[in-house]
This record gives sequence, C-alpha cells and structure tokens, in this order.
Amino acid sequence: MTNPALPATDVRIAAIDIGSNSVRQIIADVSPAGQIRVVDEMKAMPRLGEGLESTGALSPASIDAAVLAVQRMVTLARQLGAARIEIVATSAVRDASNSATFTAQIHAATGEPVRVLSGDEEALLCFRSALAHFELGAGRTVVMDIGGGSLELVLAKDGLIERVASLPFGAVRLTERFLTPIVRPRRVRALRAHVREGLKKAVPVKDWRGAQVIGSGGTFTNLAGMVLARQHVSVPSPHGTRITRVEVEHVLDWLQRLDSEERQLVPGLNPARADIIVAGLAVAAEVLARFDQRDLRAS
Repeated sequence: MTNPALPATDVRIAAIDIGSNSVRQIIADVSPAGQIRVVDEMKAMPRLGEGLESTGALSPASIDAAVLAVQRMVTLARQLGAARIEIVATSAVRDASNSATFTAQIHAATGEPVRVLSGDEEALLCFRSALAHFELGAGRTVVMDIGGGSLELVLAKDGLIERVASLPFGAVRLTERFLTPIVRPRRVRALRAHVREGLKKAVPVKDWRGAQVIGSGGTFTNLAGMVLARQHVSVPSPHGTRITRVEVEHVLDWLQRLDSEERQLVPGLNPARADIIVAGLAVAAEVLARFDQRDLRAS
C-alpha cells in the first residue's frame, strides 16, 4: 500500500468513532491552520447498541465484530503513517454495564486507549463539526445529531453555545422499543409522542422558534440521498442539502408504510440502515416541530 505524500507541516491523524450503530474511521492530514484533507475512510456496522435497551449490556457478537473492525482500522491508520490515532466511543458504550470490558478488549487488540465521551462532549463535538462547515456566526442555530443510542442537541446564538442536551432518542434504541419486530404507523405515532414529551421537558422553545437546524449523521445523509433521488438530482455529496419539513414528513410517511424488504430497495437509502431509518426520521420530524422550523440542512 502506498503512503500518500504528506506536507512537512501537516499532521496525519486517524479518528475512529465507535457509535451505537456503526464504527467509522477518517484518516486526514491536518494543517497548522486547521485545514483538513481526507486521506482515507473506513466504515463497519457492528450494531453495538442492538439489544442494549433490554439487556443493559453489549452482546458478545457485537463486541467481537466491533473489536475486529477497530483492529482493521488501526492497522490501516498505521500503514498510512498516522502520527496520532484517536478512538472515541459514544452512547452504547457509555450506557453499557460491560463498557470497561469492551474498552479493555479494544486496548488489548490495538494498543490504543478508548475515550468514552459523555453526552455533552458528544454534542459539543457535533457542534464543532457544524461550525467548521456552516456559517453559524449570526443568529440562532440548533445542531442535532441522531446516533444509534442518543440524540444530541446544541443550541447556539451567534456562534456561541447556550444549551446542550443529550437524550436517549437514538435510532437503534427507539426501533427496538417501538418498531420491533415490524414498523406500524400506530407504533410510529407512539414513538413520536414519546420523543415529543421528552423534548418538551428538556429543550426550551422560547427565543428558538425558527432557528436554523443542522442535522448531523447517517439519518440526515440518507434522508438527503432519498430526497435527491426522488428529485432525480445527482450530487457528489449530500452534505449541505437543504430539506424541508414537509419533505421529512412525506418521506417518513412513505417509509413507514413499506415492509423491511421494500425499504432496502429505496433509492438513496443505505440498505443497512433500512430497519432504523423510520425511527431516525421520526426524531428529526419532532425536533423540527419543536422549534417550528420549516427546513434543515444535512451535515
């Protein structure tokens, strides 16, 4: 494997994110000014959060799959000459009773430590990512990240954070609770009512109605992919796509009436996400409704 040339002043960093649904790695060259040039990417979907809602623990099968995935990612990062390898874990690992056992296995397999992020840390990193890609310096912004295990929300005014919330409204967690073994519209309504009640208690609406909303993560890139496919639009990346609240509701209504095999064939939707996309979109729809915003942008 060739090692792409690295400018003398840049630092090659590998970032590995162990989520409740997927494990992702980006290897990038970072300049002293903070400019990022992606060198390679890798993704696996061990579904660490699967079964966590009922058992409280990560399953042996998902642990084995996640350890193997991280091992491969660390090997690739070293082959490409990464000077730093940062491994973080989020909701599933944070909540699991056997979290310490899992992180110890990763450390033993790779020699690299795992940092388990708090909900607030996870939300703040989502905001920093949005800050790097969008103009957030003026007005009010809500950044939401829907993972497998949790929903992170950051409310910012003129680029400064005013409130952070981490809520147990992840796509895998809610699918297991409300939409297993089969998606039914009445169960989607129950899911939405549950999320609506939680948002009411956790997030103030005063002064935030109409704030711009940025959606981060796989729920939103897949939503953008489906909306663009329905419009017969082809783009290199769904990043930055503006999606109206009406479109979110239309896509959600459409998907919840399909069976699981039909959802896997939907253009623009990753088949591996077909079983949890309804829950993710239901959360997104409720956040938009809470802040009375007519659209969002995918990050």
